[in-house]
Amino acid sequence: MAELMNRQILLRRRPTGLLQPGDTELVTSPAPQPAEGEALLRNTYIGIDAAVRTWLNDQPGYLPPVQLGEVIRAAGIGEVVASRCTPTRSGTWSPHCRASRST
Repeated sequence: MAELMNRQILLRRRPTGLLQPGDTELVTSPAPQPAEGEALLRNTYIGIDAAVRTWLNDQPGYLPPVQLGEVIRAAGIGEVVASRCTPTRSGTWSPHCRASRST
């Protein structure tokens, strides 16, 4: 099986107006193996809505702003590809999840 790769979009600088090249950076690295009690998901869909743009400003809102160098958060749907938690099994889907930005 080919090594799974993790792709993250990081905030590199605070945008002024529309996003410009250099405001974000795509970083690719090997996907982490899940620790006990964790699962690894392959994103199928990622939702980018208007609220994401407000999180890129250095101003408080209903969620804290994304800090420089952090992953830009978004909602998504994914398939479990590896699991070390019960009852989540590889190949299953979940209607909700909580994930850290490192996964």
